[in-house]
Amino acid sequence: MSEDKQAVCDALQVALSMTRQFSDLIELRYESGEGWETVTPIFENDYRRPPINVHYDSGWALIKDVVFHIEG
Repeated sequence: MSEDKQAVCDALQVALSMTRQFSDLIELRYESGEGWETVTPIFENDYRRPPINVHYDSGWALIKDVVFHIEG
């Protein structure tokens, strides 16, 4: 089964933005190309954290990676 990582990012952004910790999270920008996939968290005031490598991640691993990296 192939998971829709864009849909996972969209749903995760909604869930995280409903919390006090990440209420300023406005987008989890998923991008992919030949042999790479990243998620870039974008916060209010256009504050961006570095892209997170999610290549080879399952949907669940993507969620764990994103939360781990933005929790920092």
